[in-house]
Amino acid sequence: MISLEATSRLLREVFPQHAKYRHPDYLEWEYLRSPSGTVIESNLDDEQGRSGHYALVPQRWRVDGKPCTYALSLNTAVSHRRRGQGVFSRLGTTVVERARESGVRALIGVSNAESTHGMVKSLGFKSFGRLPVVAVLPASPLRARSFDLGTAGEMSAWCSEAGSNQGPAAGPQRHWDAQELSWRMADPAHDYQVLISDRTLAVVHATSYRGLRVAVIVKV
Repeated sequence: MISLEATSRLLREVFPQHAKYRHPDYLEWEYLRSPSGTVIESNLDDEQGRSGHYALVPQRWRVDGKPCTYALSLNTAVSHRRRGQGVFSRLGTTVVERARESGVRALIGVSNAESTHGMVKSLGFKSFGRLPVVAVLPASPLRARSFDLGTAGEMSAWCSEAGSNQGPAAGPQRHWDAQELSWRMADPAHDYQVLISDRTLAVVHATSYRGLRVAVIVKV
């Protein structure tokens, strides 16, 4: 049985800096509404409530053009009172086995510095290094480009047209259709916008970093 409130309390305890976990609808959206499937999770509860949590969310992928199911590893948390007791490894091992039994072919994840070692050593993940982050200063008004605001449906059509011109891609590729994009853009804790031009599509999110207002380009 999925207990979103118990998980929400734990995530707010472990990650107080992340406002998304304080949104009342965030976990329901992330865990239960995805068209690719509901959450696969492993939990540890004690007399004080939920003290450990490891979640995987199924995703539809294509490998060499053939559909398959991957799962995104996310929202891994262990309460401070249970640190150093092997909880992370036990929960991870359990949830990996549950994913395998559910037909998940591979797991992917973007971990923080604290959990990377455990994911690689205990769970068998392969590290591809750090994700690059590039800061781009605003262009002068004379060099600025304009984009139209798009919808998830328009984004799906744009991606389908671009994909049809390139043919089937080799290797693993995330499968995005209108249903999946509509769900992803409906994240209640973030205000995503789709920007479209003839040659470029981007998903952006406005946020603040150390008091500075910035636009984060999530997907291009």
